[in-house]
Amino acid sequence: MGYYLVNSLDSIYYTDDTEDNSHLLKDVTILMAVYNEDPDEFTLSIEAVKSQGVKFIVVGDSSLEPYRAITEKNGGLFFHKSERGGKRKAIAFGMQFIDTEFVLIVDSDTILPEHAVPGLLSKFTPGVGGVSGVIKIINENTPVSYSAEFTERAREVILKSTAKRGNTLTLDGACMMFRTSVVKDFILSSDFTEPRFLGRPGKLGDDRQLTGVVINRGYRITRNFNVVVRTRAQKTYRSYFRQQVRWSRAGWRFLFRYIRDGTLVKSGKFYALELLFISVLPLSFLALLLTKSYFFVEPFIIHNAPLSFSILFERFVKTFVAVPGMVTRFGPRFEAHTLITILDFIGLGIYAAAVSMNMLVNRLKTFAYGSFALLILLVANIWGLMTVWKQGSWLTR
Repeated sequence: MGYYLVNSLDSIYYTDDTEDNSHLLKDVTILMAVYNEDPDEFTLSIEAVKSQGVKFIVVGDSSLEPYRAITEKNGGLFFHKSERGGKRKAIAFGMQFIDTEFVLIVDSDTILPEHAVPGLLSKFTPGVGGVSGVIKIINENTPVSYSAEFTERAREVILKSTAKRGNTLTLDGACMMFRTSVVKDFILSSDFTEPRFLGRPGKLGDDRQLTGVVINRGYRITRNFNVVVRTRAQKTYRSYFRQQVRWSRAGWRFLFRYIRDGTLVKSGKFYALELLFISVLPLSFLALLLTKSYFFVEPFIIHNAPLSFSILFERFVKTFVAVPGMVTRFGPRFEAHTLITILDFIGLGIYAAAVSMNMLVNRLKTFAYGSFALLILLVANIWGLMTVWKQGSWLTR
């Protein structure tokens, strides 16, 4: 309950009140890599980039037309890499041409809102090295889009809580701005372009890796929650699940790395506790569910207890409402454990209210499909851990 309560209250009372408006638009370059993007989606993204009024560069990762024509039509610079090397190498290639104080890295299907650049710039107070906005899933009135939107709004509660207390949880690869001097040398290095995990190539999680680099170099990462960038959800639940598995693998990899290289310590106690809790929560839930399920079926399988609705119901209540095996000299403390369960539900209710406050429309549908998304996230997190060494393709492209 404490976890949900702290994050919910931090989120509800979070305010974007620290700003530095001394930075100029001429100090920013937008950098984008494109590979096999839908031309219509790419056009929308480039038009939104153009509206920011800053210099922008697009690197075609083996993709040439119509991306070059669309970029140059809108006033951008286009560079073509004939051989596909992946997003990291494309970003590194483009970074060679960045000479401004700040660089904004944007995905080729991300749609920036008006005034996104000045909004992100305003958060670069002294000591801040990286800034993101928040992700809004474009409503296509499909179950997957509602599920993805629920995931983002639930995540926003955690992001606001961590941002209020120090470093935000992580930057988003869809839209992240950096002080160029903090990340340029690293992005140009093989540690970024050819990362390895357990001795094998590992291309996942460029945003998480850059988050760790900024923190390790003594800077904070934060967000402007008024900068809402739009993107589309996966088209099917199958691709949505594969996307979550990819993100889960990246999450586990960089959790291990943050522990090993000291990033977790440098990030602050609250950040470290949040990251650890989020990582182990699905595993704890699974362990609790399996334990309770065992205690539920044990009398019937091992002791051949009679089956009836009343016995099954009584066993269900004692197993899933009370905590089995917890006794004192007064016998089972059913009432105490029931109270704990009730308090947990109250904590979840407060958290749900905080999530709801981040939603402007379609709350009922978003929550309904969000419950299914939670199941997908649970399975994806566990499967991501079990297959953390795997690399393969991006799984969703």
